Amino acid sequence: MWWMIVDAEAGPIERGERLEWAVEWMGMQAGTAWARVRSEGQSLVFEAGCDSAGMVERLYPVHDVLTSWWTAERGSSRYTTRFREGRFQQDLDMSLGPEVVVQRHQRFDTGWRRWEDRYTGSSPIEDPVSAFFRLRLAIQDAGETVRFPLFTGSRTVTLRADISREAVDGVSRLRAEVATEHEGDVKGKMTVHFSDDADRVPVRVTVQTRAGPVSARLLRRELPAVPHR
Repeated sequence: MWWMIVDAEAGPIERGERLEWAVEWMGMQAGTAWARVRSEGQSLVFEAGCDSAGMVERLYPVHDVLTSWWTAERGSSRYTTRFREGRFQQDLDMSLGPEVVVQRHQRFDTGWRRWEDRYTGSSPIEDPVSAFFRLRLAIQDAGETVRFPLFTGSRTVTLRADISREAVDGVSRLRAEVATEHEGDVKGKMTVHFSDDADRVPVRVTVQTRAGPVSARLLRRELPAVPHR
């Protein structure tokens, strides 16, 4: 399988990259989202987060941080989250592999409670953050369908992305219709537009939620400076 042979430095994944998006909901700016790549030992570490702003911050404040430890050979090995979304507050630490161990620490009306769950996983396997970067590596061209296993936090599913090409604001983009498959059904769709070049930069993301579509538009991409020789 392709993910067993791809090099961690190949394609669009580059240490030191930082992406930042403007998040919009119901026609107004809702906040910002970001992602960056760094090294830790033999792993690449993908960090991502989202912070609400403006009216959304007053209605439903969101301040989330998610971190994934990843290698090309085995996918995600560890995934942590810090969710602060309104009254929902939870810290999660997952160890991934053929068995997935999930430790949760969550706030309830009666106080904080800690517990552990175990699930059947897979190897290699992706978490929600590493899947975003895996997809960037996997896309080759329009007309293909990409699939790989993803652990959602409670079960292993198959992530599916159907790739096409379309012009957005006069610029050619690769469009990925991303969803999870279950017994032949495709659920929970979102749309990601990637740059139509080797970097596969996610320039726009649209997620369907119960409160309506939420979109994220790329503001900037920062890369590490190349030292002068």
